[in-house]
Amino acid sequence: MVVNHKTGALKFIANRIDSNLEGYTNRQGAQGIRAKVNNLTSLFDALAKSAELKSPRETPESHFLRVSNQANMLLQKWQKDNDQLFEFYRSYYLQVENEILRSTGLSAPSNFGDEIRRSLKEMSSEHRTNKMLDLVKKNESSVLGAIYEAPAFLSGLAEGEKESHFSIYFGQHAHELLKERKNLDDIYSSSVVSFMRAYQNGLKAFMDSKRMREIEREQELADNAQAELVGALKASI
Repeated sequence: MVVNHKTGALKFIANRIDSNLEGYTNRQGAQGIRAKVNNLTSLFDALAKSAELKSPRETPESHFLRVSNQANMLLQKWQKDNDQLFEFYRSYYLQVENEILRSTGLSAPSNFGDEIRRSLKEMSSEHRTNKMLDLVKKNESSVLGAIYEAPAFLSGLAEGEKESHFSIYFGQHAHELLKERKNLDDIYSSSVVSFMRAYQNGLKAFMDSKRMREIEREQELADNAQAELVGALKASI
C-alpha cells in the first residue's frame, strides 16, 4: 500500500500551488485551479486513510480489492481532471493576455494595417529597426497594434526581432501583468504538472494488477467449488 510520505508530498505541492495563487482572488481561473487541486488532495487523503483502516470483517484480500477499486475509480477520472486544470490555466492565461493588449492599446490597431506593414517592409533593415524603436518610444499603439496582429514577415521583421521590440513595449506599459503571466506559466508548468504526475503515481501505488488477478482467480475457484457443493447437496436430497 501507499506509504504516508506520498500523501505528504502531494500536500506539499498542493500547498505551494495554493499559496502562489492565493492573492489572485479576482481571477476565476486561478481560483478554479486552487479548488480542483484541493479537491484532488482531499480525495487522495481519504483514499490513504481508507487503506489504513481495515474492517474486522475484511480479509486481507477483500481489503486490498476494496482499496484498489477505489483507487482505480479515481484513476479513471485522471485525464478529465487534468484537462479541467488545463482549461482553468488556459482561460486565466487568455484573460491576462487580453488585459495586456488593452493596457498597451494593441487591441485597437489602426484601420490602415496593410499600408503600415507594407511601408515597414519596404524600408531597409536599419531604417526598419530605427522606425520600430521610434514607434515604441512614442507609444504609437495603433500603429504597433497593426504590426503586432499580423505575422512578422508581413512587416519585414524576423520573428525574434518582432518579439524583442514588443517585449520592450510590454515591459513599459504592462509590467505587472507580465509578471502575473510569468507566474502563472511557472505555476502550471512546474507545480500543477508535478502535482498531477504525483497524484497519478500515488493512485497506481495502491494497485497491484498481478495480485488483483491472483485474488480474482482464487475467488473464481472458490465460487466454482461452492457451486459444485450446492449442486451435490441438491442431488443428494
